[in-house]
Amino acid sequence: MSVLKGLRVAVTRPADHGDDRLVELLTRAGASPSRFPLTAFLPPADERPLRRAAARAQSYDWIVFASRRAVGPFVRCLSEGGLTPEALSNSETRICAVGPATAEALRGEGLVPAVVPGRFSAEGLLEAIFREVGDPARVRGLRILIPRATEGRDLIPDELTRAGASVEVVSAYRTVEDSAEAERLAERVVHGSLDALAFTASSSVRCFSRAWKSRFGEDSPSWLAEIGIVAIGPSTGQTLRDHGFDRVEQASTSTLEGVVQALEAWAERVRS
Repeated sequence: MSVLKGLRVAVTRPADHGDDRLVELLTRAGASPSRFPLTAFLPPADERPLRRAAARAQSYDWIVFASRRAVGPFVRCLSEGGLTPEALSNSETRICAVGPATAEALRGEGLVPAVVPGRFSAEGLLEAIFREVGDPARVRGLRILIPRATEGRDLIPDELTRAGASVEVVSAYRTVEDSAEAERLAERVVHGSLDALAFTASSSVRCFSRAWKSRFGEDSPSWLAEIGIVAIGPSTGQTLRDHGFDRVEQASTSTLEGVVQALEAWAERVRS
């Protein structure tokens, strides 16, 4: 019998067009997932910088995608500017994807990623770029475009700029919080109707933390420690700890499959 059999898991990520792979993976593993989409994705407040960047996409040495959600808006603006994904892939511009899901989204749009790091994180992406370039001195002067979330982390552009690259960051989408969903999730946790919470983004953590602390302040009740809290990777895990959730099970690979494996590891411990 699956160790996740009957486990009541809150999935906090928004679904794509009504389809949620994490819900599907958890259901296959025997869990009972419930959706609490704590965030939603909207177009940027001003899409003109993205359109301008897409129109001159071939002038960049690298285009770096740290999220698959940036792929669709970028490709749409690319096509509107008269450039096909195939033409960009056949140019001198190199495409980098943060991980397999982003790489799959790129290939689905006709863009071929030249680099996909083995470690699916901002840090892993930086390592892969520097390794691909070879001599760190060759980063100096490179023109790099980063389409991303409006509120994305600055680690990648900051490190590339520090290395001497000319980095342009454009907003491809923005993340908005759903406080009503966060309140609903907090209510379910309080009533003991969930066994575990799965977080795949820091934005969802911040949204839940605000709702939780509005009830309990900085001192969460001790029984919260009985609930499994799983993070997709180091950034989300650190955000959880920064917000006072210190019993965090972190996925060893920053994928949805990694989240399920982390839940299984937690369930093995608590059910043994």
